[in-house]
Amino acid sequence: PFDWIFSSTRMVAACLDDDFACFLDPAQYVLLPQNRVGHRRFSEMIEHSVIFNHHCPLARADHEHFRRCAARLCAQLRAPGRKLFLLLSKTPLELAEVRALFRALARRTSHFE
Repeated sequence: PFDWIFSSTRMVAACLDDDFACFLDPAQYVLLPQNRVGHRRFSEMIEHSVIFNHHCPLARADHEHFRRCAARLCAQLRAPGRKLFLLLSKTPLELAEVRALFRALARRTSHFE
């Protein structure tokens, strides 16, 4: 669910920790100009007003898209096989942030790199 949105390691860890409940909560969405959407919790967390730049999760079809993406990721996390996660960032990351994300992943899954 993170490939078409603005996010951070903290945001991803928070989504993993609450099973995407806050991420998928329509009450958290904030409509911004040009049909972009922010998020009451995550916009502040990542210091970026826009979270959803290419989709409008206030629309039923787009919200369902993100719900399916989150469900697929959660299913993969439960799967016993090996997993490869990639982290790409436009800006340098603090090692502590990456370690916190690693710990969040370790709470949810195993056999990952």
